[in-house]
Amino acid sequence: MPQKAYYQIVMAFGTLASIGLVFNMGAMQIYWEQLFVIHYRQIDSLGVLILIGFLLILIFNIASILWGMQRIFTLRNAKTFDVFLLVFGVLCVLFMLGEKAMIDEIGREEWIGANRSAQLEGEKATIDEIGQDTTGEWMILYGFLMFQGVFNILFLRRLQRAFCGEKTDAPPILLDAAP
Repeated sequence: MPQKAYYQIVMAFGTLASIGLVFNMGAMQIYWEQLFVIHYRQIDSLGVLILIGFLLILIFNIASILWGMQRIFTLRNAKTFDVFLLVFGVLCVLFMLGEKAMIDEIGREEWIGANRSAQLEGEKATIDEIGQDTTGEWMILYGFLMFQGVFNILFLRRLQRAFCGEKTDAPPILLDAAP
């Protein structure tokens, strides 16, 4: 496969994964009740779209790790930033396990809270009686997702530099003054 076609495919896929990430971040926050209470333990059309977004992110992470490994182990002068991105990508894959755990925990606690509120309907119920607060889980989940977003941006930028030409860090004046 020509390098230009490979670059375009990876950039397009990375862009799709980033769009999926942003969609997931918004959809889970806006439609949390539909996802976690109404359709608990069921997948509706919104759940399928979110699942596709997470699958795109996972595939992008694996592809970026493979690209980083290939680049580091085949080039004699691999850049430190490539090693950094490889470690960053591995962490993103591991953090996806944390994302899954947080989504499951949020869904479980919201569903329990909805059932308790239905039982206590008509009575004055406090948040402690209704269910547990899920603020901490949301914060951890969005921390993981933001980490993923930073990785996507850094990797796509590195990919662009790798295929569109490396730029030197030397100021232009020093380049002209070479002996």
